[in-house]
Amino acid sequence: MAEIGLLNGEPAVELIEGEIIHMAPMGTQHGNVVQRLQAALKTALAGRAVINIQRVFRLSNITEAQPDLIVLKPGRDYHSTKFPTGSDTLLVVEVSDTSFSYDHDIKVPLYAAHDVPEVWIVDLESRCVRFFRSLVDGKYTDGYVASFIGMAPADAPRFVVAVYAYGLDITGATMAPAFSQMMADTLIRFKVPPTGAPPPVFQVYG
Repeated sequence: MAEIGLLNGEPAVELIEGEIIHMAPMGTQHGNVVQRLQAALKTALAGRAVINIQRVFRLSNITEAQPDLIVLKPGRDYHSTKFPTGSDTLLVVEVSDTSFSYDHDIKVPLYAAHDVPEVWIVDLESRCVRFFRSLVDGKYTDGYVASFIGMAPADAPRFVVAVYAYGLDITGATMAPAFSQMMADTLIRFKVPPTGAPPPVFQVYG
């Protein structure tokens, strides 16, 4: 569909198991989170991966998704006429504001069935990140919730730390002290001096 222009116009659509799904317009918060994640991943994975934002992702002849971010294996020709497939990926990220049920119940099982090794859903409403990994027989066997994530240094992020725990009753407030200690240890370990810049406003986690 993308090759003949059906997935390249507005409004955005996806082809899911042969059905055309109209995607909700991207809000300001959604767009800002995608940009911040792209910047952080690009810095963290420089030279080790290719990062695509909202590009067509071909899972099969009847499924062409458009996730918010795709982290692709390096060293492949992604500028050719071939779209990335599940076997090309390291990570798929979906940012969910009003689409959590669709992302979780429809798209995550499809990603698993087509060999995507890891999926994150950034759940804006619940203010957490849901991880899915450890593929076995086309299903993710390991899923949990990250309750706090942040980047540092503030003025030029080099490190991303995500603190996660099993159980949906873990809140950002309870995980914040662990994040602070882990990030402080990371900055000391890599001899990163304080910048004096205020911390970035990361809207997902408030």
